[in-house]
Order: sequence, then C-alpha cells, then structure tokens
Amino acid sequence: MATYSPMDSKVVLRVQTGTDSGGKPVLRSISLMKVAASAAADNVKAVSDALGALLAHTVRSTEKVDNNTVEIA
Repeated sequence: MATYSPMDSKVVLRVQTGTDSGGKPVLRSISLMKVAASAAADNVKAVSDALGALLAHTVRSTEKVDNNTVEIA
C-alpha cells in the first residue's frame, strides 16, 4: 500500500498590485517557505490577514501548497 510522506509546505499570497489597461487586476505572488505541513487553515488565514494589513497591496487569495513523496510499503 502506498502512503504520502510530507516533504515541505509553503503559503502563497496573491496580491493585486494594480490593474492593466483593460481594467483587469495585475497579480503578484509572495511565497512563505518552510510552513509546517500540519498548519491549520485558521492559522494560515490569521497569518495571511496579519501580513495583509502590513502590505501596501491587497491580498486577493491565500494558498497552502504541500509537497509530498509517495512511499510504497
């Protein structure tokens, strides 16, 4: 049976830095590395909100990205 083994995790904040000539949002990413794979969604949201309050641009979305290896037992 195969199982996942966590390797690493990161949080990606998508921030809107402006709009293009067509009025569409221009988005940039800020990555926070070495996040615990076990980090709860509420905690990730709280950190995103706290950092968003310090940034000059609006946080549009927050993603937690987990990388895992597949181990075969």
